[in-house]
Amino acid sequence: MTGRPCKRGCTIRGTHFAACPDFGRAGGACRGCAPVESRAGSFICERCYDSLSRTIDAAPDVLALIRSKADPLKAAVYDRVLVSGSRSDMTPAPVQADFIDAADDIIRTLREWAYYAEHGAARSGAPRGLQPGSASDVAYDDALECTAVILAKLDRLTNDAEQVAALCDGVLGGVGMPDTAFWTVARALRRWPLEERAWWAAQPCPECDLRAVKVNPARFPGGPTLYSCRSCRWQRRDNDAAGYWALFFSPASGRAA
Repeated sequence: MTGRPCKRGCTIRGTHFAACPDFGRAGGACRGCAPVESRAGSFICERCYDSLSRTIDAAPDVLALIRSKADPLKAAVYDRVLVSGSRSDMTPAPVQADFIDAADDIIRTLREWAYYAEHGAARSGAPRGLQPGSASDVAYDDALECTAVILAKLDRLTNDAEQVAALCDGVLGGVGMPDTAFWTVARALRRWPLEERAWWAAQPCPECDLRAVKVNPARFPGGPTLYSCRSCRWQRRDNDAAGYWALFFSPASGRAA
């Protein structure tokens, strides 16, 4: 226990301060006002830390999913104007504004915090968004590079009293704030949930020889399948080694995770 409350204001359900009108009684208007203590070496609680790390880890996948949906060659016409003709050089239909806004907000958040994590200070100018027309795999790689830096420094970032709340707000959203002004990673995940039907491989891990390899299928069109050992942390993608791992870890004999 650290003795300091979670910076996000988390409280213990059903536990009240002595001054609370609902102290010592069942029910009441207060659902719990006693604060949750932050995890050791951090200014946020275990639940917030886990949510933050999992959401950051999912950011590359949701960004790639958004970009795949925003493909202008597949986009619908949202202004309802009908154009007849068969010209091959017609401009592609405009993409839904949410796709563009969400992708830009997410990559800017990731780039800003990756820079801060690496240099210990904010950049002088605003981080750039995605290049117009970026493909989903390019967006994924850009985001993955950022999240790797952030996650590597996450313990230090969450132990920064001045920055931890801003990091959580940018990734998870502000506590009690409207969920419409800015596209956090968490908001995008709620809008465009990732599909994942993981299974445990029957084949042993090539590194530690234990049957502890979890197979995570691609969570967006054209994305990679990931193979990760829960014992020794060995990890590969299906396209590593010219597709060898996709052949080695056949789903036929695996079991649901």
